[in-house]
Amino acid sequence: MLRRINALWVHLLLCGFILLVLSPLVTLISVSFRQGNFAVDDWIPKQPTLEHWYVALGQKYVGVIERELRFKKSTIVFDNGFGEVKLSRRGKWLFTPISEPEATYLPKRLKIGLVVKTGETLLARYIQILEMVAEMPDRMQNGVIYIIPNMVAEGELLIGDLSKGDIHAIFDELYVREPEYKIVNWIINSLLVSVATAVISILIATPAALELSQIHSHRHRSLSTMLRGVLFFPSVLYLPVLFVIARTVGGLNNLWTLVIFNLTMVIFSVWLLKYAFRSVSLKMRQMAIVDGAGLWGQFRYLYLPICARAFVMVALCSFIASINEYPLASVLLTEPDVFTMSIGATQFINDEHIQWGDFAAFALLYSLPVVILMLLLVRYLPDILIPKYHE
Repeated sequence: MLRRINALWVHLLLCGFILLVLSPLVTLISVSFRQGNFAVDDWIPKQPTLEHWYVALGQKYVGVIERELRFKKSTIVFDNGFGEVKLSRRGKWLFTPISEPEATYLPKRLKIGLVVKTGETLLARYIQILEMVAEMPDRMQNGVIYIIPNMVAEGELLIGDLSKGDIHAIFDELYVREPEYKIVNWIINSLLVSVATAVISILIATPAALELSQIHSHRHRSLSTMLRGVLFFPSVLYLPVLFVIARTVGGLNNLWTLVIFNLTMVIFSVWLLKYAFRSVSLKMRQMAIVDGAGLWGQFRYLYLPICARAFVMVALCSFIASINEYPLASVLLTEPDVFTMSIGATQFINDEHIQWGDFAAFALLYSLPVVILMLLLVRYLPDILIPKYHE
């Protein structure tokens, strides 16, 4: 009975921890589909939009906002973003498009209508929605307005008695959002830096770890102590020196400079691979030598199959550390064209406002490479990070 109670508590704690971890993700997804840039609102957006995703992917977005104006005269004139609309209290409307309309800017509909209210009470709605097509016929038919330069379209709403209540005009206002940042470039830059760092880290760490794994002496203990000391040394203290070096050799705003300086984390790869290689016993190496295997043969047929998961772990850790690295990247990269995603994330926050919707979509794109990599490599990750070794 006691074991069941303990198991129940453990399951409840794990479920609570999972919900705690997933709640920011759910919030980000919700914010990325909301209209506007609001961090606090309903969990499920009432009017979902892809605006923030278009902007995050560097695409132009054409959006439509419903507007409402109160009549002060018998006729009201307003600009809905792609033309001038003149609407009377009796429902007659006249639409004059812009002189040179662009098909990519046109929304799919033109909403024109009247709303009759008494205070806050809605009495009647008279709405007409027309599809807009950028073609060249000479007439309007079947509820379709064909947009051509200097064309005027007109119509009349079928309305009832408007003698009572306030009259409000309802229309759709067009707005166009141009992408402010080169986010796709930032993603490509981050992937380039992370993949290059992971590959070069393995190439450097493998021979170093292989040599250290075969040394069993006072020199080995000294080297291990030095490795552990460097491993836990705060890397942020290197920043002034690395900045001076990069400026001296002309390496600022260069992604390969960031790759080279990211190799300071290769010490962790050496430390991890060393203990992985030491899981290959001396007897196994001697048997391989007897079979005629040289250094390359031992690595290919002995170390690589046995320690394959350790290589995956090293590559994954190097990739994640590089793609999330911010202090060094913020010092070396100052031009927007060479920004990585970690620096780009700060561009959505300024003194005037925070673009929560755009930031949420960008953050989900930011996490996508790591999530995909984890899903692809999770089966290859070791159950135990460091294999057991007995001297």
